Amino acid sequence: PRPPTRRQLWLGAVLVVGLTGLTAVATAQVSRDGAEPRAGVRLAADGLDPVDLPTFLGVDWGGRAAEVSRAEREILPADTGYARRTYVDLADARRQVFFSVVLSGRDRSSIHRPEVCLVAQGWSLRGRAVAAWPDGREGDLPVTVLRLTREQEAPDGTRRAVPALLVYWFAGHEDVVAGTTGRMAVGTWNRLRQRPDRWAYVVVQTIIQLDEDEAAATARMQEVVARVWPQVVAGRGVGNR
Repeated sequence: PRPPTRRQLWLGAVLVVGLTGLTAVATAQVSRDGAEPRAGVRLAADGLDPVDLPTFLGVDWGGRAAEVSRAEREILPADTGYARRTYVDLADARRQVFFSVVLSGRDRSSIHRPEVCLVAQGWSLRGRAVAAWPDGREGDLPVTVLRLTREQEAPDGTRRAVPALLVYWFAGHEDVVAGTTGRMAVGTWNRLRQRPDRWAYVVVQTIIQLDEDEAAATARMQEVVARVWPQVVAGRGVGNR
């Protein structure tokens, strides 16, 4: 086939720019005149924060409060909502799972990719994958799985690499998506049809203990997710993007 002419390339560029501009204008108009964003998780009585996470998961897990750091409150917009707990296996306190929900306000900068923050916290990324986990509602939950390590000093003064798993996903009022690309695509489409999302960013993390493998740590996280998520999610949670 013949290569495109200069005129065809120019017309193609104009078309792309034109469509991008129209999308931006339409999105801005919807933001001014459209409906109020709907949250992807259940809300607390204040309408700002997500509903409080359960304190106990059956008779196996107890959830203790996990505070929001001062840095988070200073960096993220003031109308960002939070709900988080660290769940501890009541039969083995070493087995812990951190569960956090960050809910965006009107400023969508509340929601971000966790990879950006992890490096600042001293974590190194060893691997990344997209998976489908049981959602506790006889369905699948699309998630992004990060394999991490961080050096830590032991009581005897030696240093070792501590492995961890971190899983995250984003919940809109109709869809749950595994990553940022899906969230942006769904969010843009919903704003254009005047059904904007108030996105929730969910993070689940655990340390892989010395006497266990990744499969055991994954099973622990999946157990907590399957028990907590049905009590938190507000939308239908359909779609694997």
